[in-house]
Amino acid sequence: MLAVEMSCPWMDNRLAKDKEKTTKYAALRWELKQQYRGYEVKQCNVIIDVLGGWSEDLNAKMEELVGERT
Repeated sequence: MLAVEMSCPWMDNRLAKDKEKTTKYAALRWELKQQYRGYEVKQCNVIIDVLGGWSEDLNAKMEELVGERT
């Protein structure tokens, strides 16, 4: 399952937005783990700041999720 939510925070509060999204989707992750017990549930928060920047580890996370097609 892929959920996309767009947000454009200022550069200095990108970490706070990441924590906010992790907390916001905690119940969804739990429910997916209950429904699909044999699967691993991962969350990748894609946050693009107002100047178009993103976190340094986003490329690595995306490659982990979808492979080298990123």
